[in-house]
Amino acid sequence: MYRPRGFSRAELGDIEVVADGETLHLFHLTLPNHDVIAHAVSTDGLAWRPVAPALRTGPPGALDDDMLWTMSVARADDGAWHMLYTALATAEGGRVQRVARATSPDLHVWTPRGLAGQATGPHYRAEVGDAPWVAWRDPKATRVGEGFWATVCARDPAGRGVVGRMTSPDLEAWTVAPPLLGPTRWFELECPQLFALGDRWYLTACVMEDRSQRYWVADAPEGPFRAPPDDRLAPPGHYACRVMRWGEATLLFAMHRHPAGNRVLAPLALEADARGHLRCAPFDGWAAHRGAAVDGPTGTLRALDADLAFGDAAPPHAHFHCAVDWVLDARAGGLAFARDGEAMLRVEWLPAEHRVRLLRVGPGRDPDGRAWFTHEVLSEAACATPRRWAVQVVDGEVQVEAEGRVVLHTWTDAPAGPVSPWVEQGAAQVRALHFAPMRPLD
Repeated sequence: MYRPRGFSRAELGDIEVVADGETLHLFHLTLPNHDVIAHAVSTDGLAWRPVAPALRTGPPGALDDDMLWTMSVARADDGAWHMLYTALATAEGGRVQRVARATSPDLHVWTPRGLAGQATGPHYRAEVGDAPWVAWRDPKATRVGEGFWATVCARDPAGRGVVGRMTSPDLEAWTVAPPLLGPTRWFELECPQLFALGDRWYLTACVMEDRSQRYWVADAPEGPFRAPPDDRLAPPGHYACRVMRWGEATLLFAMHRHPAGNRVLAPLALEADARGHLRCAPFDGWAAHRGAAVDGPTGTLRALDADLAFGDAAPPHAHFHCAVDWVLDARAGGLAFARDGEAMLRVEWLPAEHRVRLLRVGPGRDPDGRAWFTHEVLSEAACATPRRWAVQVVDGEVQVEAEGRVVLHTWTDAPAGPVSPWVEQGAAQVRALHFAPMRPLD
């Protein structure tokens, strides 16, 4: 997990992650000023070390003298690295977005090279009008055939959100091309990305209206792209996702939006089934941090009325992986795993609602210190109750899996607590329970 430290709790913005051999490079926006693109490196995708910033706003009069917005990085055939980034100028009060570019021999020292492209007719809206801005931002370059395409957040002349496109033979000279997707019912599709996985091509983008990450699939890079029945790609809270290849794995990184401050959680592995539908799976890199597993109690776990029945509890743990195989016939059930003051944290499966939640519940205190009841939903998602599921907590990062798919992925500052399965108003046949301690990253 990565979170820059500073005066503000939410200094991390949109991200880009690229691999150079065995090293991953993370670039991200710095909030709220948007005046610098920060840089960090990692050798395992989990622990990050900040290095010198990559780029800062330009001098007065430059096309990027106001703000720097979302960027991407790609490598040319000659080995040089090219960054496409969103540039805002004070001349228009920051209301006209353009794509600028910079180059680097080593991903550390960057030289601005000026304009790469901007919104033009007839396919794109190029005037501000009554809109908040001219949309031409969040460029992401991808190799397609012998050249490169860059997807861009844009709007058509009628003001509807589209995935814009630029093309280039060499990452230097860019040409504005017709949209890849749209017009859509969304105002704008942020941080769009085109990528290949298996024998299919995918588009993914963020929807501003509900802060979700969605995707579309096609048989060719030019489309046509169609949304699958379940088009939500990432767990709730993940935004501005970037998909990249590292070795044999296709990984999804994201800025995770959290009230305690944005951060980059561990990557998720991206997998496609035979239909071309995508899912997020656990990252293999966690295996190096997992200790030997022990078997927990099995059998029938029961609860009557509104009582909670807890199984045999493991000792307090702050870092663990717990896998469960069960059949649930109850109103709710799941795993309790931490104590937060007088309250506890628990994962809750709700079969009738086809929903899973991470909750902070139990006795608590109101802002004046008086005894009160705590019932706070920290994260939730639509999901049928699985037979096999797992909960992993490392350094406060909480990951919930259902049949191998990551359905919740968030962060909490709750301390260690007993780890125990529970059930409410019914019974659970616990067929297998495996508990393994996890080594923290620090």
